[in-house]
Amino acid sequence: MRMIGNFAVVCLFAALAECGSAVVPMDPLDPSQIVRQPDGSFRYRRPPWCAPCAPCDCACADRVGDSPRTEHVILGLPVRITSPYGPEARVTMSSFRLGRYELTNRCAALCRLAGGCSSLPAGLSEEDQADLDPRTKPDHPAGSLTRENALRACRFLGGDLPTSAQWEFAARGTDGRLFPWGNEVECGRGNYTSIIGAGDSRQLICSSMTQRLPSARVGSFASGAGPYGSLDLAGGVREWVSDYGVGSAWFTSLAALNARGQEALDPTVPAPTEDTGAWSEFGVSRGPFLLINPVYLHGPPNTDLDGYVYSGARCRWPLAPAP
Repeated sequence: MRMIGNFAVVCLFAALAECGSAVVPMDPLDPSQIVRQPDGSFRYRRPPWCAPCAPCDCACADRVGDSPRTEHVILGLPVRITSPYGPEARVTMSSFRLGRYELTNRCAALCRLAGGCSSLPAGLSEEDQADLDPRTKPDHPAGSLTRENALRACRFLGGDLPTSAQWEFAARGTDGRLFPWGNEVECGRGNYTSIIGAGDSRQLICSSMTQRLPSARVGSFASGAGPYGSLDLAGGVREWVSDYGVGSAWFTSLAALNARGQEALDPTVPAPTEDTGAWSEFGVSRGPFLLINPVYLHGPPNTDLDGYVYSGARCRWPLAPAP
């Protein structure tokens, strides 16, 4: 990863670098916990004042899957709502750890302070700037992230972006539920203004559709937790994934494997071509204004969604992340 910060700035925030002098921690940011890795890059570790697996713990994660390999994870939907979805398919997934929270303003700011992530885009409104301020809203979800910055931030924290299959596994478990909490269309389980169900397309209006939806602290909607503890899978910000997101052609190929008595292991969505039938937007994204099932993410490449205030991330780690 190319370091883009000024060397003096890097020295200021790397307590264990060659600079030698002690660094006084800032509140809510704690640059004394930015440490130099053997390869010369930097990584952030949990500050001593932060409770384990709290929003201030940038590597707080829950295990997804009950064994090294979890059989018969259902991806897709039982009905086809719009072109990117369906048919249902079974895959075999290996366990991993996924961030309990979306990447927060504080954690993204630490990556910028260390020179690993570029600055926020210019032209943000005053409201957006306020929602993304790591000093006044450190535990709110980081937005306006390009895929590259989301990837850099997760790697700065010792992790990576999840694949779309991993993300959906964390959101739907092994029972193929339509939403992280189950199959019911309900308000109050996430920071969204409306929610639409599958099949009957029943829609509930949860708050004003004409006013800007304010940012909310990560973890504010405990009743919306997924089957493995992940919070804010519904509502909040869009979340980047490492592959090309869901697509009807991809689901069809997985269903064809099922028909032959086989299941894909830890599938990754390939890059679309003109004749794959994959959705032209290279993925699926659902902002906080609308939720249609838990598929609430988008994949590469960087598109016109770059810099959009609701583009964020959630990181994943191997089963035994580095301390």
